Amino acid sequence: MPLTAVGKLFKPELVCREIKQIIDQRLAPAFAQDQIQIKMEPDKKSGIIAKITVTAGSNGQDDKVAIKAKIKTLLSDYSFHYQVCVTKQTTRELQ
Repeated sequence: MPLTAVGKLFKPELVCREIKQIIDQRLAPAFAQDQIQIKMEPDKKSGIIAKITVTAGSNGQDDKVAIKAKIKTLLSDYSFHYQVCVTKQTTRELQ
């Protein structure tokens, strides 16, 4: 458990861990573990935002739209803020 200097629970870190765990659980059936990277960041407007990076195959723009739509559907039950970035797999990653 994350603690403050005086020994109390540090709630923002705890919230980040919970959000990351939920995202991992919801996206695991749809994406390979090495395809997804989740980074939690403070955000002035939203408080905390989850930045989800998905590494997709080298297909076209339609894949990006489909992946973002799939993630939106999988996470629609939750109220936390997130941002999805879809990157293409490079030839170096294929080897």
